[in-house]
Amino acid sequence: MDALATLGDPTRRRILELLSQGERSAGELARNFAMSGAAVSQHLGSLRSARLVAVRRDAQRRIYRIDLDGFAPLDAWLRTVRGPPGRTVAIPAMKPAHDLLRGAFYDAGSGGLP
Repeated sequence: MDALATLGDPTRRRILELLSQGERSAGELARNFAMSGAAVSQHLGSLRSARLVAVRRDAQRRIYRIDLDGFAPLDAWLRTVRGPPGRTVAIPAMKPAHDLLRGAFYDAGSGGLP
């Protein structure tokens, strides 16, 4: 699964935020969500498929951690989009929303509804 698509889910982003504080078992992670442990396990599986988390066994528990190697392609893509440090991006000026709507809904000559 693609890392960017995987990060589109807010539950998966929250799991990564929790793991950014250190390793956690699947059960510890599941306690942070109002969903079944099986549902959290599916999210963890998606994160593993995207190589954003790694897992190790500790007796009967599975311990998850962030897999920094999996973030490398995403980091590289973000660098190409952002450009070099200190670069500013020019955002074209937009007309105010009321000007845009006026053309779509109002007759320009009368100022009223068509």
